[in-house]
Parts: sequence; C-alpha cells; structure tokens
Amino acid sequence: MNGYLNVISKNNLIKLGSLVLPLFMVACSSNIPTQVEFQQQNYQLVHQQILGGMAHFVYTTHPLVGQNNEFKRPEQLLDWFVDTQKMSIEKRFNIRQNFFQKHHTKWLKLSYSPQQITSVVIYQPSQQLPFWQADISLGKNLPSRGFVQWQYSFKGHNTNLIKLLWQSDNVLQQLKNSPLPWSP
Repeated sequence: MNGYLNVISKNNLIKLGSLVLPLFMVACSSNIPTQVEFQQQNYQLVHQQILGGMAHFVYTTHPLVGQNNEFKRPEQLLDWFVDTQKMSIEKRFNIRQNFFQKHHTKWLKLSYSPQQITSVVIYQPSQQLPFWQADISLGKNLPSRGFVQWQYSFKGHNTNLIKLLWQSDNVLQQLKNSPLPWSP
C-alpha cells in the first residue's frame, strides 16, 4: 500500500476523488428519475452512461430497440447531462461555439447569461442522417452539482428550415418553463 501511495500523490488523489465521487453519487443516487414529463408526454429512462467527469441519461417515449432487436432511433429524445468539471458558463459557451463552427450545421443559435447557456442547433439531411434534426438545450451551473443540461432532440420529416426554427423556439421556451428536475 505504501508503494501505491508513493506513486500517486496526495494532490492527485484529491483531484481524482473530486471527479469520481460526485459522479459515483449521481450514478448511484436513487434520485435519478426513471421517468420525466415534458410536452405533456412521459419519457422513460432508457440509457445511462458515465464518461470521464460527465453522467449522461437518455429518456424517450418509445423503446430504442425494434421488433427484431434492431436499434431504432426515436423521433424524440430527452437527454440529461451532469458535468462535475468546474468551469464558467462563458468558458462552456466558447467551447461550444468553437465545436459548432467546425461542424456542419445548417443553423446555430447559441446564447448565454451568467446563469445559463441555451442553444438551438439544426442539422440538414445528410447521407448519415436522411432527415432534418434539431437539438435544443438549456444548461445551468449549479453550485452543488456542476453543470447540468437538458437537451431535447427531434427529427423533422417533410419539413423545412423555417418550420424547424419555429418549432425549436417553442421547445426552448418549454425547456425554460418546464419543471424538469435540475438536481439528481
């Protein structure tokens, strides 16, 4: 045991503990909702994953697996992200802005205030995704949890950019006014 502690410094153990402990608490918490209501629909928790300092929970109204055990991308997804990294809203905004500038989005609207970040990202149909897709998110820094974000994604079939923009603005207002849980 002494040899192990000599290899890992006390400061590194503290840093590791500050990242792992909050995620462990989030992942093991019985406070993670198994279902949430949004837009007058019930969304069931279908997937959870911990990646580095982030926990990701996926909710949908329908199962992700079809009749022949094939993955079936749902029409709507609700994602809940909990990121324990301490970072200002402005820094998170700049990271997103740089990321989206490098990726081919049809339309992007990012904004932030000292309390939150909002984004509306619209992807046009491509070879990989033969449909329009809109990702609308609202994120907040919470002193006890780190950064927490809800993202609503939906497919747009037989639609156009103007209609998706209108729908996305409505969804963003619903996210802002929704009683979704912000703290696990």
